[in-house]
Order: sequence, then C-alpha cells, then structure tokens
Amino acid sequence: MAKGLRSKVKRSFRRAKREDSVYAATHAARVERLHRKLADKIQTDVEGEDGDEPEEEEKISTHGKRDNRKEQWKKAKGFDKASKSRRKMFGGVGGKGKARR
Repeated sequence: MAKGLRSKVKRSFRRAKREDSVYAATHAARVERLHRKLADKIQTDVEGEDGDEPEEEEKISTHGKRDNRKEQWKKAKGFDKASKSRRKMFGGVGGKGKARR
C-alpha cells in the first residue's frame, strides 16, 4: 500500500542501495563532487572579500504604471481616463440608477 516517496520501506531500500550496492560508489562520487564545488565557491568568496568591493546593481523602479496585460486591455477597449462616456456606457463609475450586484 505504501507507494509514496516518504514510505519507510522505500526509504530503507534506498538507504541499503546507497550503502551496500553499486550505487554506493556513485553516491560517494556525487557527495565528493558537491563537496569540492562548495569548497571552491567558499574559497573564491573569501578571496573576493579581501579588496574587491561588490558593484552595486542598478535598482529597477517599480513606481508608476507597469503596463501589464490588464492595462493593455483597458487601453484597447477605451477605458482610459479621457474616455468617460465609454465608462458610462459599460456601467462604470458615474452610472445613474440603482446599485446592483
């Protein structure tokens, strides 16, 4: 019944494969490769801190219109600020009559 990845039986079988079988060599090689990669990254980070100042990246402004898809649609349909008559026609702001859902 237990076929999930977190199944105790499946976990025990995977552990046995990592420790006893052909996969043990592959697993050890992977761990060693990742260890070397991480050690190299740490070493380059330590060397980079000696005199090099990291360059500040240019910040992206999020102020103002984003020109997203909704805004493009509104502009295409004529729902911009200049077109009040179009908004009234479709029941936008400024409609007269009862408030409906």
